[in-house]
Amino acid sequence: MALVCVTTIANAQTVRQPNLEERAASPNLGDSSPSQSGTIVGIISGPYGSVLFVKLEDNTKLRFHHPGTSIDQGDRIFVFQKNGEYFLLESATPE
Repeated sequence: MALVCVTTIANAQTVRQPNLEERAASPNLGDSSPSQSGTIVGIISGPYGSVLFVKLEDNTKLRFHHPGTSIDQGDRIFVFQKNGEYFLLESATPE
């Protein structure tokens, strides 16, 4: 049995994203998969949950609010992107 938690995020840092014309001109800029794995590089915990700072494989930096405190720095997670929003998908062993 796997525990999955989905939550929305806010960008921790503004990162320039290629526009649609640049993506069409260079297929290497786009990722064919809507999900990426990332690593939790920082955590701030409080009584109402934690703020997770995540760095994706493409060096995109994101932050998520997580309702619990069961995640540790260095844990690997999955991030799903849809319609310009990112969603955190917890996973013990992302592949």
